[in-house]
Amino acid sequence: MNLENLVVLVLIAAVCGFVAERMTQGRLPYGVVGAIFGALLGSWLLVEMFRWKIPGDMTAGGVPVLTAVLGAAAIIFVLSMASRSKALPGTDRKRS
Repeated sequence: MNLENLVVLVLIAAVCGFVAERMTQGRLPYGVVGAIFGALLGSWLLVEMFRWKIPGDMTAGGVPVLTAVLGAAAIIFVLSMASRSKALPGTDRKRS
């Protein structure tokens, strides 16, 4: 992995993390920063570790974009499910 690949992965992770944080309304661990790091981990795993590629996927700086987005979404989904399972029933209701 070179610097150009890393910059592209960080940009994709930042966008995916920000969108995921807005969609989950603050339920991810460590907020936007946790979402961005989770997205970076997911995109790195799929692109660099597993070298998984979708046929016809467009690339930016040598990084398959759709593959990186799918990896980011998968890890963010796991994080949101894990954080949701830790919440106690009835704790997100307002008390009168």
